[in-house]
Amino acid sequence: LLEGIASALDFSHIQSNPMVHGNLNPENIRLTEEGTIKLPRLGPPPGPRTDLSPDEIAYMPPEILTGSEATPHGDIFALAALAYRMLAGTPPLYAPTGPLQKETPKPISQLPGRVHTPLLAAPAKAPWARPPSPGAIIPALNEAKATRSAPAAPGVARGE
Repeated sequence: LLEGIASALDFSHIQSNPMVHGNLNPENIRLTEEGTIKLPRLGPPPGPRTDLSPDEIAYMPPEILTGSEATPHGDIFALAALAYRMLAGTPPLYAPTGPLQKETPKPISQLPGRVHTPLLAAPAKAPWARPPSPGAIIPALNEAKATRSAPAAPGVARGE
């Protein structure tokens, strides 16, 4: 699923007139019966928003929350937040009371450090610190998937 979303975002970002989703979150992802991924609601919400739910804010990059223009880097943040939630069960900058946009994502237990480096860089607060494209985080996600699904060797915990 994440690979398909990354591919769709990569495709929209490389067009001669690049399109930015700007509002990627679980509510804006559809999977058709044929397995096609659809990303409705293209385009960020206008200006700084105060009416967003904590669940919507959890996937928005800090620059959008402060009213800056949406860029492909924001879509990378949102994709990474989705990936982090799928692996950890909660968005990377989130607490029970709502998003923690000033915090740093914590490593996900049971994943090796080499997976954390690209996965935790993608939801970086600074757009320039994020990977160059949505597809750039897919290798780390594939490794995370393989690590989590592979049985641990006797006497060895996963992720070591």
